[in-house]
Amino acid sequence: MNLKNKMAIIQLLVTCTLLAYSVNAEPVRPLFPGDYSVHQSTFAIGAGNFDKVSGPAYWSNSTGRVAYLDNDGKKNVQYHFSNSSELGQHAVFYYNDKICQYFCDLRGSGTDSQCDLGDALCQYDYIHKSKFGGNGTVRGLPVYKYTYKENIIIVKADHEIDVLQKDNQTPVRQQHVLKPFGKEIIVEINMTDYSTAPIDPSVWIIPDQQYCQEGTDAQCGDQSLHHNIMAKRRSAEL
Repeated sequence: MNLKNKMAIIQLLVTCTLLAYSVNAEPVRPLFPGDYSVHQSTFAIGAGNFDKVSGPAYWSNSTGRVAYLDNDGKKNVQYHFSNSSELGQHAVFYYNDKICQYFCDLRGSGTDSQCDLGDALCQYDYIHKSKFGGNGTVRGLPVYKYTYKENIIIVKADHEIDVLQKDNQTPVRQQHVLKPFGKEIIVEINMTDYSTAPIDPSVWIIPDQQYCQEGTDAQCGDQSLHHNIMAKRRSAEL
């Protein structure tokens, strides 16, 4: 066999090996952009009187804000993340379509950025620890599962983010299983209408924000269940 034929055979073997690897290789977890909008329907099992929350959510890393609206726009929650030490700059605001009701200071809470919110797609442990967990189906859609575990101070948690197989980029569902003090709370977030188009600036308007007052201890001491479940510190291994 001459050298030319040998080289052709070697090239063929290399090509076949690469093709076989590409067929069998596991999908790689996607990294989502910092600015996006999505409709979220969230419910919890084992969390007591947790009402189902449904409505659009807007995430903007570029402005340091996250806004949750309910379907009728009457009850809204907006997080402002800032390095400022001024009161009201690093805070969560509770408001409706007419007035800001109150805000709660987040300084020292461990919720330092949008990536510290439990329903964020940029969570530290997702980016650094998640692994391909197999294929599945959500609402009839073929998905890839990406899973990871973490310890949130005294709470162990299992997480799963399901992404549309077609593009490996569109989030479809999140599942968070929290295990505080031997109990189990399952939080499921169904995601639709995911978009990376520019966000309408009017989303960030808080009526009478300049007159908004800090909430009482009763309002802010325990925060909302949404904040308790969805806001957390970066992973702290026990």
